[in-house]
Amino acid sequence: MEIYSNACNKPELTPIFTAQATRVDSLPGTLVYNGQTLRAYKLVFCDPPWTLSGGQTYWLSTGATSGGSLSGVSLFACNAPDCTGRRCDTRLNPGSS
Repeated sequence: MEIYSNACNKPELTPIFTAQATRVDSLPGTLVYNGQTLRAYKLVFCDPPWTLSGGQTYWLSTGATSGGSLSGVSLFACNAPDCTGRRCDTRLNPGSS
């Protein structure tokens, strides 16, 4: 994952922080989004080595590949950080560029 500062409602060109996922979990079942059935994966970042200042807008970027499929879809989901396994509400949104 890369985190970028905000510059006039667009991300800066150079990330201010980067981190590798602590683990990648394949979620059970499938996800139906806009009529497409998708496999879902969760990237977990436990205790990344940086701190973000409050009162600012940041851009998050993470990569996904569709395995060569022309119908591949990447979505962005987020929830409260918790590396202990506690369930949290998740919000799902299309990615932005």
